[in-house]
Amino acid sequence: MTQVRYRVTLSAMDAFEESGPVLSYYNGAFMRPREVVISPHDRGFQLADGVYEVIRVYQGVPFAFDAHLARFERSAKAIRLSPVSRDEIGAAVSELLNRAGFASSDCLVYIQLTRGVFPRTHAFPPAAIPPTLYMDVTRTERGPHPEPQLNAAVTVQDERWENCHIKSIALLPNVLARQKAAEAGVDEAVLVRPDGTVTEGASSNIAAVFRGTVTTHPEGRRILSGITRSVALSLCDELGIPLEERPMQRWELDEADEILVFGTSTEVGAITLLDRRQVGTGEAGPIATRLQTAFAERVGEARS
Repeated sequence: MTQVRYRVTLSAMDAFEESGPVLSYYNGAFMRPREVVISPHDRGFQLADGVYEVIRVYQGVPFAFDAHLARFERSAKAIRLSPVSRDEIGAAVSELLNRAGFASSDCLVYIQLTRGVFPRTHAFPPAAIPPTLYMDVTRTERGPHPEPQLNAAVTVQDERWENCHIKSIALLPNVLARQKAAEAGVDEAVLVRPDGTVTEGASSNIAAVFRGTVTTHPEGRRILSGITRSVALSLCDELGIPLEERPMQRWELDEADEILVFGTSTEVGAITLLDRRQVGTGEAGPIATRLQTAFAERVGEARS
């Protein structure tokens, strides 16, 4: 029998490190990404038995850090995984930024926690084993964005599980949805359930504007309530923008004056083309512009 070997070549790893993570943290040790060795028996690798978080850092300051860590804890507890203390994560993130040279720069921090290493079994290991804690830091462009980023999108059937409020590393349905978007030449996939309900994007939250009112799916098991979403909705309240949290139907998006997208990297963006149909004027609308301007101000306040 021919033995097939899969390996990452040195040149491929060099290219990865050029645009990918700069520095990693793995179970207490800091190292270059190419030096990280994760066991093939890690339950995250074999079973997607873990949770994660992505945090935007502006000029060395993690934005909405406490909110991200609180969601990380909720996700871990939801899958009965003991969370790591906030102090430990905070200290590791601070050290990671310093060692990577990002103490005053913009970047993204990725955090992942799995149930650890154990011979493959679907049920939890019979004895307590140490969890696997991994982090890395990746360069980003300087932010926040001066104005809403424009996006095109397609609608895709929402085929995810019924616990979308957990930030699980089991993202295959999201991956397939984003691949459909990529093959359509657009930026995002808007997920629609079989009954026509719009939930969120494959890697973002979605809202629509109808006659000045921002409308978005309520929190619950069908969406992952994003941190940027939460900030944007609080800004609606501060700016006096009417807000309605309710399930929307796909046909309603065709009548929207604006479609908004919220995400850690996107911040407050605008979908201007959906399923090849222009949304509103085809440019960022007044609500998207007001919210992104206010979001940038909020980031500035967090840095001061």
